[in-house]
Amino acid sequence: MSRRPTHTSARRRSLAATRPASLATSLNLGTRELCRCQLRVHCSVLLNPAQSSTHSSRAPNTLTAPIRPTARVHRSIAWLQDVMSTPGHKPFMAYIAPKAPHVPSQPAHWYTTEFDEPSLDRYYKTPNFNVSAPDHHWVVAQQGPLTDPQVKEIDDLFRNRWRTLLSVDDLIDDVIAVVDAHGELKNTYFFSTSDHGYNLGQLRLAGNKLHAYENDLRIPMVIRGPGIKAGSTFSGFGSNADVGPTFLGLAGVTDPLMDGRSIAPWVVDPADPHVSSATQAHISNLVNNGATAPQFHYAEYNSLGIWDMDGHMIDHALYHTFRAVRFDDEEMGNILYAEYTSLSDWDYVNASEYKFQEFFDLDTDPWEMHNVIKDVSPAKRQKLEGLVRSLFACKGSTCQRSLN
Repeated sequence: MSRRPTHTSARRRSLAATRPASLATSLNLGTRELCRCQLRVHCSVLLNPAQSSTHSSRAPNTLTAPIRPTARVHRSIAWLQDVMSTPGHKPFMAYIAPKAPHVPSQPAHWYTTEFDEPSLDRYYKTPNFNVSAPDHHWVVAQQGPLTDPQVKEIDDLFRNRWRTLLSVDDLIDDVIAVVDAHGELKNTYFFSTSDHGYNLGQLRLAGNKLHAYENDLRIPMVIRGPGIKAGSTFSGFGSNADVGPTFLGLAGVTDPLMDGRSIAPWVVDPADPHVSSATQAHISNLVNNGATAPQFHYAEYNSLGIWDMDGHMIDHALYHTFRAVRFDDEEMGNILYAEYTSLSDWDYVNASEYKFQEFFDLDTDPWEMHNVIKDVSPAKRQKLEGLVRSLFACKGSTCQRSLN
């Protein structure tokens, strides 16, 4: 099946994978100049690790109606061409954020016939697809079965999401190609990721992203750049909150006032000769100060109100404000703990409001179909309750990333 030029897949295989969670960017760490930044429609970042001052250049947003994916690509590629064609150009950051695969998930017309094979439904018809889960919080527990027309809508959406991502593949290929053409690959970090996952009928949730489960919160991040070995993986936790500190760390800024932490020490080998001195200093600073890879991932959500999708409730102000923590280590196990309340009790202080807890052992229940909170020891439950209270209230350096 011909999806795009074959050289694209070759480039994609050369990216080094990690396991955090969050966006698409690229960082240029070449010359010792000021940094020029672009913020517009997809994600590419090029930064100078040796300088902290920046100059921003922001193109006006003229996207008043849906346009073909290539129009967005062309605008961003043109911007990159302009920056790198300037003699003695400054380091730069380009953040390129395509809407795909977000609804309405309208693929480019040349991709509308891709992924028609009926057997591809196995990728969304997971073991928890259209499964009743009465021991979960109210929004999930009350779900009725998905009807055949609803499953057909999910199937169409699934395939169109994949089709729109073919244009994102083309975008990544074009960004790498233009950076390569200007001789900047060895100075550049590329990040590709997303802001959240999606449900396509899992636990009978029809098309949404609002829950604490793996389908919603566990997303891929792929990174390429100096000091990152092709095919390597990062087994710790990273989150959207860690993306900014990681970018700044690669540019030599070690202590930004942010809730997240740089994951650079666990994805970049500072001994690689192509790693900049500023990046090396950042990694050395963290390691010498005892930094450890994040032990868990924290998430919280305030309900958006009563929200129905395809005849299925996916959110409710009375039952679906949550804070949660995800572990995968020897100390706490491969687990998800979440506690729920109502939106009016967003600060979790009113005991009379709706209260519910979930606990999943993903070693024995990887599809989160069985809430086993009643089997958790009082001591472990108390530790988890205290941890989410602390993470809910923390900010900056007070936000712990390990139990020790």
